[in-house]
Formats: sequence, structure tokens, C-alpha cells
Amino acid sequence: MEHIKGQHLTKWILILPIIGFIITALVFMQTFINHEKITYENDLRQNNIETLKKNKLFAKEKVEEIYTFIQLNTKQLKIQAREEAREMVGLAYSIIEKVYLQNKNLSEKEVLKLISQKLNEMRFFKHLDGYFYIVKMNGTVVMHPIMPSFNGKNLISIKDAKGKAFVQEGINLLKENTDANISYFWKKGTNDNVVKKYVYLKKFEPLGIYVATGRYEDNILRDIKISIQKMLINVRYGEKG
Repeated sequence: MEHIKGQHLTKWILILPIIGFIITALVFMQTFINHEKITYENDLRQNNIETLKKNKLFAKEKVEEIYTFIQLNTKQLKIQAREEAREMVGLAYSIIEKVYLQNKNLSEKEVLKLISQKLNEMRFFKHLDGYFYIVKMNGTVVMHPIMPSFNGKNLISIKDAKGKAFVQEGINLLKENTDANISYFWKKGTNDNVVKKYVYLKKFEPLGIYVATGRYEDNILRDIKISIQKMLINVRYGEKG
């Protein structure tokens, strides 16, 4: 009997350290897991803070970039619009000069009629909203394709929606120069929508006339809007989508 008790005691002496080791290991493992979990959560929180900071910085940079883009692009497109008007008037001038030189045997009235026939139907610019009009240096309209009711009328005293006598202004400038840039507020097309218009004029001295064309500001702003939309798409999705 004593012998059996001794064997049981021996087993417990051997087992207890093992059980203690296992319990200690489990406690250690749980402590380690808790520590790693806390570390992970802290790291994740820190990463989120860093990511948020980076996103805010990125957003700020993009807002500044877009603002700069709008400022520069608006200025550039307005300059470009005036240059396009200058180029088209240069083309019209060359047509006028050619018709004039080829028909010196005709009367001034007949030459102006031929010139009007050449230029009346021409449409240009990106949206085909450009057209030429011809005015005598005394203010009489020779040709206006959009407002034919003006043809033959003297508009020297006509004023725009803001009260500017823009025909008189253009003629005064052309008395001192061969070309000029003016702006005025005018109805767009045949509707009542008044829009600012940038116009380039060039004088043809032999016939005492000037030819002009221009761009409406809202068309320029529309082009700017399209450019900005494309930029925003690139910012959101990247240049490659």
C-alpha cells in the first residue's frame, strides 16, 4: 500500500512541473498576443493618422494646383482666343486684298459686293461660331452675316449693353493704327443673351473699310471648363485611368 502511494506521489512530482510549465507558457503566450494586438492597433492608428495627413497634404497640393491651372489657363485661353481672331482676320484681309487687286476695273460698290460674297458664309473657330463682318470707316455696315438688318446702316453711334459706343471706339483706334483690339457686350447670335465679346479689327485702307471678328467670353470659359474637367478626371483616376 505504501508502495502504491509512493508511486502516485512520484507521478505528481513529475507531472506538476509540466503542468506549471504549460500554464506559464499559456500565460506568456496570451500576454504576448495581447501585447502584439495592442502594438498592431497602435501602429494601425498611427498609419491611419499618417495616411490622413498625407491625403490632406495631397488634397491641398491639388487644390493649389487646380487654382493655379485655372488662373493660368484662363489667361492663356483669352490670349489664344485673341490670337485666333487675329489669324482669321488676317485670312479675310488677304481675301479682300486679292479681290480688290483683281477687280480694279469695277466700282467700289461692286468690289465690296464681291468681297461680301466671299466672306459672308465663312464660319470658323472650334465650335464654328466665328464669322466676319465689314464696316466702313464712317460706321456704315457693309456686311454682317448674323445681323443682316444692319447692312447699309450707319452704326457709328450704336452702344452696347453697358453703354459703350464700340463702333466709334474701333474707328477711333483705326484712325491711328492699322489694327486694334476692342471688347463690348453684345447679343450672342439671334437670342437675347448678352455676352462680353473680344474683337479684333483690321483696316483695309484702299476701300476705307475694316474687317473684324471676335470670340464670345462664354465660349472661352466653356473651353476652360472642359480643360478643368479633364484635369480633375486625371487627378481622381490617374492619367492612365
